[in-house]
Amino acid sequence: MEERDWQILKTLFAHRNITRAAEELYLSQPYLTKRLRQIEETFGTEIVRRGRRGVSFTPQGEYLAGQADRMLDRFAQIRKNVMRMKTEVAGTLKIGVSNHFSRNHLPHLLNRLRRQYPQIDYQVHAGWSREIIGMVNNRQVHVGIVNGDFNWVHQAERLMNDPLVAVSKREIRKDELPDLTRIEYQTEHHSEKLAEQWWEENFCRPPKTGFHVDKADTAKELVKSGVGYAILPEMIIGDSDRLYRHEITGRDGLPISSGIYLYYPEEFREIRLVGAFINFMKTEHEDQQKQGY
Repeated sequence: MEERDWQILKTLFAHRNITRAAEELYLSQPYLTKRLRQIEETFGTEIVRRGRRGVSFTPQGEYLAGQADRMLDRFAQIRKNVMRMKTEVAGTLKIGVSNHFSRNHLPHLLNRLRRQYPQIDYQVHAGWSREIIGMVNNRQVHVGIVNGDFNWVHQAERLMNDPLVAVSKREIRKDELPDLTRIEYQTEHHSEKLAEQWWEENFCRPPKTGFHVDKADTAKELVKSGVGYAILPEMIIGDSDRLYRHEITGRDGLPISSGIYLYYPEEFREIRLVGAFINFMKTEHEDQQKQGY
């Protein structure tokens, strides 16, 4: 039903007279009668009955008329929201984000973003980067923050570096690693390949793996207990963890790092709240670069 149909029901219920209702609404009587018939066809029931003293409403008609105010308020709120979105950054932003980033960076970023844009609501989907890329490609989310450089045909922004580090409870030397217990965990394919490549370039035998766990946070807790070492994304290691970090570098002496990227379909940037989020994330990246991250 259209908004005017609810207005017709409200006005006719108040007057119980088609002539008066038509005059108040600046409609012709034939047109108002036609709309009533269409409403009845929509619901498959009789709404009003004509009599000498005007019209009377059936129980179904009374119910619909009773809903008119609520429905008209809803239309008014929708118009208000649409007009506000033309001038304000508002609406629901759908974000896909990799597991590591969602736990270690996203909360404080969204906290700052919400202070800047209080009218934005958020739907956050966390998962493996390849899953997030699929969601962005299928337009299930507006933007995706993922680990690794994918073959993406739309827009991509490199947000930050996420170096890999070997962490342990006690200080260790690089040449000790093959003899120490390694804690493996399920991680992003890109990060896993980087770690494997680094190991093959530096050691002639495979790592001495003693544990396989579900995620990096579990591996970190095992490291803190002293049962072995792990190669982890530096972003999940905090000063309060009190762990030793051994920087992993390539043959060029530079840290081996997995990039964190922001992916989005180009046309989504035209949506005000998406454009605001992209600009916010790019500013965050520029600030980190100035601080040497």
